[in-house]
Amino acid sequence: MSIDSSVLIWTIINFLLLMLLLNRFLFRPLRSFMKARQEKIRAGEAAGEQARLQLSGADMRLQTRERQLRAEIRTLQLDHSAALNGARERARQQAEAQAAGELEAFREELKDREEELLQELLPVTRSMSLLLRERLLASAGADGEGQGDA
Repeated sequence: MSIDSSVLIWTIINFLLLMLLLNRFLFRPLRSFMKARQEKIRAGEAAGEQARLQLSGADMRLQTRERQLRAEIRTLQLDHSAALNGARERARQQAEAQAAGELEAFREELKDREEELLQELLPVTRSMSLLLRERLLASAGADGEGQGDA
């Protein structure tokens, strides 16, 4: 087995030519494709990180707004409660004032009615006392005549 030098040279030339062609048409495009893909991946990662930061900022703004709204709700609830209590107190005071006015009017009416009844009873009591006095005098006179005869 001997090595033929011409075959060896042509094999080396073919190998170098194959390497040159593979480098030119396969490895360079493959490397540029992989480089472009790696750049897209990095850009995607950067965009994802940017989106995450924006989302984080938006989330913080949303939480801040939520706290503000909750504080406003609490304030409004307290204001509503205070207004409701104030309205209840005013209604109670108005009802008490109205009841006091009605009570006073009823007392005045009662007092007037009492005076009317006394005025109606006064002539009756006068006439009854006169009648009683006359009967007493008459019975005392009849007793005095009966005692004087005996």
